[in-house]
Amino acid sequence: AVYASIASPRDFPSWRSKVTSVEMLPPERGLASYREHGGDGSIAYVIDEAVPGHRLVTRIADRSLPFGGTWTYELTPSANGTTLRITENGEVYNVIFRVMSRYVFGHEASIDTYLRDLGRHLGQDVAIAAVEE
Repeated sequence: AVYASIASPRDFPSWRSKVTSVEMLPPERGLASYREHGGDGSIAYVIDEAVPGHRLVTRIADRSLPFGGTWTYELTPSANGTTLRITENGEVYNVIFRVMSRYVFGHEASIDTYLRDLGRHLGQDVAIAAVEE
């Protein structure tokens, strides 16, 4: 259920608090792509890797934004269901946006919101643990 939720962009507006709509885009180099519209603006993504039930990698495909990068979702079975680990490999090109991200928004804000939204969608309590590498 966790993988099905995170790998189905068409369903995002039904459970993601910051997403109002999703438009599916033509594949990019044979990879699925879509554009999210909502609280964070309009952002195009490409699914770079999909291993059903285990791993998903999404990449920001819009090079005009002041930031970019990937999210890697890794799912592992646990005693209580599924552990989802999201690793952000981000880049912030604009120095002002970099300062805002570090000291105002927080680097983990988007992932934390995503995880809380996913937990509500699945009817589960979510324990968020930040891991610095």
